[in-house]
Amino acid sequence: MNKEEIEKTFEADFTNPGSIKSGEYLAEHVLNRAKELIHNDRLGLVEVLRSWILQRSEPRTMLAVNITGELRLFELKEEVDALRVAVKNGECFLPFYIRQIENALNSI
Repeated sequence: MNKEEIEKTFEADFTNPGSIKSGEYLAEHVLNRAKELIHNDRLGLVEVLRSWILQRSEPRTMLAVNITGELRLFELKEEVDALRVAVKNGECFLPFYIRQIENALNSI
């Protein structure tokens, strides 16, 4: 699997009717999918999550942060830390996101 195939796989989760209705449903499906994909193509998964973090948009960015912490993806520590700084500086997202971001950083 490569980055493009992984993106298509996740896109199916984002367009799933259950995901459209519930953020929790989406988060669960994306995390479960990431747990499967990490064994097939860790680098491709990391590339997709890196692009989501850099997008600075919901829901992808925070899903990527949560997956990064859950799967302990040390490759993304720098990007997650840069996001933390950007949130603290008021450049993106509301301050309450800091807790989620710091939890992910503590897990890495």
